[in-house]
Amino acid sequence: EPEESDIIKKGDDIPDFSLKLTDNKEISISDYKGKLTLIVFFATWCKPCLEELPHIQNDIWNKYENNDNFRLLVIGRGHDNSEVKSFAENNKYTFPVAGDKDKSIFSMFAQQYIPRSYLIDRNGKVIRNTIGYDEDSFNELKMHISRELSKVQ
Repeated sequence: EPEESDIIKKGDDIPDFSLKLTDNKEISISDYKGKLTLIVFFATWCKPCLEELPHIQNDIWNKYENNDNFRLLVIGRGHDNSEVKSFAENNKYTFPVAGDKDKSIFSMFAQQYIPRSYLIDRNGKVIRNTIGYDEDSFNELKMHISRELSKVQ
């Protein structure tokens, strides 16, 4: 069962990690404390990931890119930064993306299965985590983000 592969679950604190985005900016997840943060793990060969990412771009990033209370981080499991960078450019994705070549970050969250998303509240707690992609679940995620952000406007 996919759930049995979870390491981080709803209600858990987010593990601490740092990485370098494709624009060479170093970020630490602790920098996002105080913001609503969505972390998405994907791979370029993963079919449901390829279905989900345009919605991440169009329905989430395009809407909240300039909202100072929101952060998005899209992580390519098993990919290096040059791979995810050209993938993002080819698909005209403008959201922040980073590679996780040795899966060291992914392995803090889960043992297997992508796509995965984690919605993290301002205190660094996971308030929603999903495995796979389907329209209903994604619509719920969008509502959840909108509801959380409306609390801080």
